[in-house]
Amino acid sequence: MANYSLINNDNAESILMLPGVAWVNEFNWSPVAQSTPEYTRGGAQVIQRSPKLAGRPITLDGDKGWLKRGDIKTLQNWRGTAKPQMTLTLPDGRVFSVIFAEHNEAINYTPVKRITPESNDDWCRFTLSLITV
Repeated sequence: MANYSLINNDNAESILMLPGVAWVNEFNWSPVAQSTPEYTRGGAQVIQRSPKLAGRPITLDGDKGWLKRGDIKTLQNWRGTAKPQMTLTLPDGRVFSVIFAEHNEAINYTPVKRITPESNDDWCRFTLSLITV
């Protein structure tokens, strides 16, 4: 069974995600931009449509496919670079060029089990918000 993988294009570091990760907003996006319908003075309706070139949101939910805390720290380090472009590969072979969706809380994590002190090997549930470029 193939997994989701994310590769940092700047340094070739990669993160492999466990089975159980889900792309939760896969079908919420339309590849077409459409204006709000307007009416001309003659009563005709005008609707403008054009294809979107980028900007598809990809939200990965790791409630059942966890990451280690060390992987979360790596993702956080990637966020600190000026241009963190990455390659996301899905289990079905589709590939997307993505960046973090900073406007949408790019990384959110919760430890599966709270242990003090925390370790890089601790498992975490996560949500990862990306956007295509």
